Amino acid sequence: MASKKFANELYISALHGEGLLSETEILAWIKERSDANQYKVDLMDLNNLKGWSIDKNTGNIEHSTGKFFQIEGLDVQINSIDGVKVWQQPIVNQPEIGVLGFIAKRFNGVLNLLVQAKMEPGNINYIQISPTVQATRSNYTQAHGGKRPRFIDFFLKQDAENFLLDQLQSEQASRYLRKRNRNVIVFLPEDAEIEITEDYLWMTVGQLQRLMRYPNLVHLDCRSIIGSIAYNLEKSQLLAALHLCSDSFSSRVEASLCTNEVVVEFSNQSLLSWLTSIKCKNEVRASLIPLGNIRDWSYESGEIRHKSSKFFSVIGVDVLASNREVACWSQPLVCPADGAIIGMISQMKSGVLHFLVQGRVEAGLMDIVELAPTLQCNPANYLEVKPSNQPEFLDIFSSIPPHQIRFDSMLSDEGGRFYRSQQRHVVIELDEGRSIFLPDNFRWMTLGQIQYFVQFSNCVNIELRSILSSLTLVK
Repeated sequence: MASKKFANELYISALHGEGLLSETEILAWIKERSDANQYKVDLMDLNNLKGWSIDKNTGNIEHSTGKFFQIEGLDVQINSIDGVKVWQQPIVNQPEIGVLGFIAKRFNGVLNLLVQAKMEPGNINYIQISPTVQATRSNYTQAHGGKRPRFIDFFLKQDAENFLLDQLQSEQASRYLRKRNRNVIVFLPEDAEIEITEDYLWMTVGQLQRLMRYPNLVHLDCRSIIGSIAYNLEKSQLLAALHLCSDSFSSRVEASLCTNEVVVEFSNQSLLSWLTSIKCKNEVRASLIPLGNIRDWSYESGEIRHKSSKFFSVIGVDVLASNREVACWSQPLVCPADGAIIGMISQMKSGVLHFLVQGRVEAGLMDIVELAPTLQCNPANYLEVKPSNQPEFLDIFSSIPPHQIRFDSMLSDEGGRFYRSQQRHVVIELDEGRSIFLPDNFRWMTLGQIQYFVQFSNCVNIELRSILSSLTLVK
């Protein structure tokens, strides 16, 4: 969880939409870094990937070192009070824990985060604004034979008192099997100096959040870390937030940080009991099986795809990147179908903005259920499904009146495992008097309550952290 010593400073940083460089200068920096390097990504038959092979007995896709990750099969059975769901699918099996980290330092009394312009093979636009360090264990132990990631020792050898944030958080549980990464922010004292190259610069939390308005610019790993912050406001700040004028959505978001039991729809204790009950009502059996044996999937034209052409495929790429630790390599990537949406409904209740959150069961989770956005799906997968079996609230997001939209941007999955994968992130605010039916696995929560839960591992999924990160406090 975030250190209380620094949580207030992160809150102040989130209020600052301006920093050492202007937004125009940051956008020019991204373009300059893109133009300064050479990048090329070509599609390649999975059978022809250098360093990778398809096992003749299992069909699993593995690296010659046994490191990095494997693509295997997953057999899933979910038993719940609503019935039984069974299916099989490819899954990314990467049990090692990676590091997603920012170095933070005060400039002019305000915390700034060190970001980098980083290329990944699956990134839309190749380069995106990424954390200081974004590395798997295989990367920073140099299993690839290349350079050690810059600044990695700040996160592996630092004094615990200098950590502003340090959590294990889940990754996409529909594509990864029980995958977690360490989300961390480490403080660098003002009198300490580090040498940064032209691929790095400093910016405030508020600047990062404002840049999420630009499609596919801020990397998912940045959004995961920012979405993991709990500001833990001081009492005087909570009182000030509660009395903010409500004529702007950012003011209502800031006021929603208050967790006063008087102004919430459900107490933290009742929410804990609710989340526990969902876990008890669902039994998930997810077992690895040979990739070559999974039903309804097949190897065709150099890739693995579902017979319906829905969901996702597994493809191969050959990569050239002049400023990476290794300049050229090959690898498999997961290529999801276009059109996915991550949606959040908000509404004023008892004078405070609340967000509609679901307890979502996913096959790849460590602990059955995590808190998730109101909607998390690809509508194209439900075109032939009767309305009663479609995701809850899909109808609301299918026809949103423009005056209710508070945030709307296309943002990407991380490009180290996913090929040009993006989702429409949209936050809407329903009219205060509108009543909607609340299914058993949904609850209204203030932003302060969500931040309370995000401090614990295996509790808030990456899709919810991603959309939380877009809730800027900047007026």
